[in-house]
Amino acid sequence: MQIIDATLSMLDLTPPTKEQAGEFIRLFMECGILDFMVSEKLYPVIEPVLIPGASYYMEIDALSDRRKFPLIKHFLQSKTIEEDIVTIIQMNDTREILHLRNYVSSKAIALRGMDDFMCFEFDIALKEIFSIIDKKKIFFIPENSNDCATAEAVMFMQAGGKKVVTTFAGVGNKAATEQVILALRLNQHYKVNQDLSKLPNLKQLYELITRDKIPGKMPIIGESIFWVESGIHVDGILKKSSNYETFPPELVGQVRKIVIGKHSGLCSIKIKLEEFGYSEFEKEKCLLILRNVKLESSKLGRNISDDELQSIIEGCL
Repeated sequence: MQIIDATLSMLDLTPPTKEQAGEFIRLFMECGILDFMVSEKLYPVIEPVLIPGASYYMEIDALSDRRKFPLIKHFLQSKTIEEDIVTIIQMNDTREILHLRNYVSSKAIALRGMDDFMCFEFDIALKEIFSIIDKKKIFFIPENSNDCATAEAVMFMQAGGKKVVTTFAGVGNKAATEQVILALRLNQHYKVNQDLSKLPNLKQLYELITRDKIPGKMPIIGESIFWVESGIHVDGILKKSSNYETFPPELVGQVRKIVIGKHSGLCSIKIKLEEFGYSEFEKEKCLLILRNVKLESSKLGRNISDDELQSIIEGCL
């Protein structure tokens, strides 16, 4: 299995500095990604920091330009059949699968699009594609117009596909690299020895480069995905976290956080009291604190901060 991260081919409008690009590649290599796609425009800037040990790919407009990019291992071009070129084919309809017969002689084929294939029997479509083109020759570049790119990328690999092209946080309407690598790790034992705890560092660097804030609820890298408020969830997670979490937050460099609000329960209040250094508290006092928390949270229309909770506790002493 091979995941090719194409983030550095999507940042022409907000190009990273040489140092940022080098750090981006280094952090992803620590996560187990060793293949990267870069753009023609960005190549002169980042060429000095292209780390040995990784493989680099580029989509080009003119074959004659290849000599300008000595560190690029693989070149991609639309509908071009050359012995050393990966042929890009845009596919938007299952009926176009039959056209793949025209490219059987290609060195490799990059299938881009297929974002509406989930409306059909995707596994059947893959079997038909594999019957025409050797699955080892296919680079799959799923697009995310229907919010299915990550699912398609994972299904492609589980069906025997070998190479998918993704981007960090799904930038450029692609499957999200971090989501694909974690899904494959959990389901296919893909690179289980690699350190995914660097993902928050990648997120911070991505936000710095693009000036685009990652939503708090985004899978894997959202800052609030391990925040727990509901009383029954807090109690359940403390008893057996795997009932509520597919993977522990530490795996991806995150930390579980119990937040206090109108959905909190007595268990959450007791945990926060322990955090604040209270060794014992009568149940009646805890219930009073919980009632005041719910009232204040409803009034404010948000969760209660630690400082606000501390004030509520002191008011109940």
